Amino acid sequence: KGTERLKVMREEEERKCSELRLKLAKNSPSVSDPISAIRNVLSKIFDNIYDAYVYFDQEGNWKVTPSTFVQLCKRMKFPLTHLDIVSAVRTKLLPSGVIDAMEFVTTFAWESLTPKLKLRMVPVVVNPGEEELYKHFYRFTE
Repeated sequence: KGTERLKVMREEEERKCSELRLKLAKNSPSVSDPISAIRNVLSKIFDNIYDAYVYFDQEGNWKVTPSTFVQLCKRMKFPLTHLDIVSAVRTKLLPSGVIDAMEFVTTFAWESLTPKLKLRMVPVVVNPGEEELYKHFYRFTE
């Protein structure tokens, strides 16, 4: 009888330990660089970083609060733990306690923010006498 009771108690304790391990695993960091992980997930969901920002700026005030960011990441089922998301947000919080548009875009952008434009400037002379002055300000680029 005593041995049977000990066996049942041990199984119960092992079950509790197993549940506790699962809870710990859910709440411990799963990646070493959560910002890169978030950037990677955003790149798969949104066409560009600006669309992502519009989604996260739920209030439309050009600021994303930490709680909103975490809540929306959970809603989109990011494959990251709560701690991963929170640690990424904490590293980018401004003194005001929010992430502004510029900080969000520069932190989470997965593509170059500088458009690769090829511009060709064409000189326009308002007055023929000003042609000499204007030619110093125009460059032709390929």
